[in-house]
Amino acid sequence: MVGTETNRIEKYNKFKGYLKKIIIPVSILIFIAVIWGLKLVGITVANDTFCNANEHIHGEGCYAFELVCTLVADGGDVSTDVSDGEITDEETTAASDMAEEETTTPEAEHTHTDECFEAVLICGIAEHTHTEECMIKSSSDALPSVDWTDAFEGVELTDSLIENLIAIATAQIGYEESRDNFEYDDLGNKNGYTIYGDRYGNPYGKWNALFVSFCLHYAAGDNMNMPQGSGAESLKIAWKNRSAYAASDEHTPQRGDIVFLDDNGDGASDSTGIIISVGDTGIVIIKGDSNDRVETLHINSLENVVGYGLTDKLVPA
Repeated sequence: MVGTETNRIEKYNKFKGYLKKIIIPVSILIFIAVIWGLKLVGITVANDTFCNANEHIHGEGCYAFELVCTLVADGGDVSTDVSDGEITDEETTAASDMAEEETTTPEAEHTHTDECFEAVLICGIAEHTHTEECMIKSSSDALPSVDWTDAFEGVELTDSLIENLIAIATAQIGYEESRDNFEYDDLGNKNGYTIYGDRYGNPYGKWNALFVSFCLHYAAGDNMNMPQGSGAESLKIAWKNRSAYAASDEHTPQRGDIVFLDDNGDGASDSTGIIISVGDTGIVIIKGDSNDRVETLHINSLENVVGYGLTDKLVPA
């Protein structure tokens, strides 16, 4: 009986050791989750999450430990009892052989180890850690209005296409793409929702040229169809098709022109903006998708200018 009790204590200590091995990695996971939660303080403190899931990391109480070993642990008595009746020589010899084998054959002994137990998940709560994706709102949450003219509410349009264009563009300065409503492209770049992209059916796309197209469309009103394009190069081609484009070495920039820029030196138009003033030190433009917002930029050197869209040359189309 003393041996049996000793084995029980030993198994209990082994089981405690196994628990410690489980608790340590679980504790590390909880620590990482806490650090991540602090990193995403905008999610956990300042902003709401929109994933409809509660944050939960499986802890010690989420597991039960079950014995899965099929071997019998050492400590059980080998019984030599027989039913009432005379004990035969054969039975006595067999019982003696069993006792001797149990005593002299250590291979037959077994003590449960860590491998004999299995951690079984008993928690009914799904494990979840909030990530940036949990911040994403649906597109409908970000729409300011079904009326796109709300983007330049208060701007009084006149008969001057150039002045309307500059007034609408100026009203957009400071607009930023959404930080709550976004998606990742195939390259892993984070792209926020914009009203300019949404109007043209591409709410998470690059919106530099879409911003200019937006301003041009509403500056003209119902008087004419304006050149439109989803990218700077396609917008440049639209201006060429209207016979209202000039290369950089063929034209002196004017207020109200559309400027096309080569940002990477490959000769193609990479971005575009609306010129609001021209001076001795360069040009000032309003540009969309510049640092994820609409900004005013001063361009001192015109070396990267590919050409210009000549707004004052447009005729009704």
